[in-house]
Amino acid sequence: MIRFLKQIVKRLLASFGLIIFKRSTGIYIGENEIPSLALRLCGVAQPVIIDGGAHEGAFVDAVRALCPAAQFLCFEPDPSLANRLRYKYSGDPGVQIVQSALGSACGSATFNINQSRACNSLAASGSGTTGTLGTLMTTLDRIEVEVTTLDDAMRMAKIPACNIIKLDLQGHDLPALQGGVGALGLANVVIVEVWYAPVYTNTVTYLEIFDFLRNRGFSIYALAGLHYSTADRLLWSDAVFLRSDSPLFKEPVTIN
Repeated sequence: MIRFLKQIVKRLLASFGLIIFKRSTGIYIGENEIPSLALRLCGVAQPVIIDGGAHEGAFVDAVRALCPAAQFLCFEPDPSLANRLRYKYSGDPGVQIVQSALGSACGSATFNINQSRACNSLAASGSGTTGTLGTLMTTLDRIEVEVTTLDDAMRMAKIPACNIIKLDLQGHDLPALQGGVGALGLANVVIVEVWYAPVYTNTVTYLEIFDFLRNRGFSIYALAGLHYSTADRLLWSDAVFLRSDSPLFKEPVTIN
């Protein structure tokens, strides 16, 4: 009877284009699961976390719900979003906001403000995006913003170490990593948005990011939040990297 009911529910969901499966089957990790995964891999009770591309603070809030003692250094170049973050965390000494983009060197750069501010980037929107994605990535304005390196920003903020580095920079993640070699030497976990298709112009592929982090002692642990085009082309995901010498890589591999 239970199996029959499950079949009915699956058929009903399928009629709406939805598929249901057990999380334990190991098929997919959602973006909402990244905070708990990062904390588990990190293994630090009071982690110091870099949040590059903080947007509206969703990652901070999700981690804080699981680990109230976590401390954050957040980067957001969009003046409007940075002001909202300052107001939101004005009474929280554990969250520092830096109104700056992250790059491989300090200076300034043109920043693209798009229809969806979640798509804002130092990288220009590609000409090959259409439909809803094309609309969201439509550039409405271009402004000059400050660019800092992660290592310089940590020195300025007097943060001697970090445990987790999370970057969501819309195609500009590799330059940020290049400016944070010192920070990478301290981190246990790195979360990076990686791209498989040229949604933004002149952006690196996932292979370059994988190679860069591999050469600095990290190995891929998980992919989360896989996104596909209407034609089933893989577009982007979040990649979770862990130190290659972590004992977690020596644990037996299983699916329950």
